[in-house]
Amino acid sequence: MAAHAPERTVVVVDDEPGVLRFVAFALRSRGYQVLEAAGAAEALLVTQEHSGPVHLLLTDVVMPGTDGLSLWQSLKILRPEAKVLFMSGHAGDGLQIDSLLVRKPFSVTDLLRKVEETVRQPGGC
Repeated sequence: MAAHAPERTVVVVDDEPGVLRFVAFALRSRGYQVLEAAGAAEALLVTQEHSGPVHLLLTDVVMPGTDGLSLWQSLKILRPEAKVLFMSGHAGDGLQIDSLLVRKPFSVTDLLRKVEETVRQPGGC
């Protein structure tokens, strides 16, 4: 059997069901373990219930209730090892860190490239 990269766990958070399914499917097809959440509260819950490491939080920036930046601040307390990548389709989201952002709409290729770049970076965010 051929050796493969260790499985990585990604928490995907988006309040749009179609985007959530699309992103989760794309990541699973590449071998990632995906924990899906429709919002910040659900993301924190699935993260707490997950017994293994969490390598990446991939979250929408603008969501009802708690936004992606606030979610990231809360999740870092639970999972300091996790990195973050934000998704946004809003020009005025206030997030200007291009290395931590994938702009919607994005292709599967662009998404996977950005996720893989992020999880391969040494150290936490």
